[in-house]
Amino acid sequence: MLRTRTALALVTPAVVVIGYVWAQVCSPVGGPLGAVLGALGLDELRRVWLGDPATALFAIAVATVWMYLGHATVIFLAGYLAVPTAVFEAAELDGARGWWRFQHVGTQRRR
Repeated sequence: MLRTRTALALVTPAVVVIGYVWAQVCSPVGGPLGAVLGALGLDELRRVWLGDPATALFAIAVATVWMYLGHATVIFLAGYLAVPTAVFEAAELDGARGWWRFQHVGTQRRR
């Protein structure tokens, strides 16, 4: 019970702030999303993103992915940087380059 209260105390302010920010971004009146779409000549895509049942779920999904992407990136990067450089050097001597080295050496080594 104490863990739940502590977790809620840590998460709730972030969720509220992110919800408010995305509500302003998706706002049909002066929201940056509508302004960008208008500037790109995509006026037909301007709508009430959070008020339209066809787009509300998509808008909330985008906000949720954005909210957790930074955390996941930090965890992935920490794991990737924990792989010893000797492993990458050995892979390079064996002929591994670029994307292959990243995918098959850097990410597989973390498992």
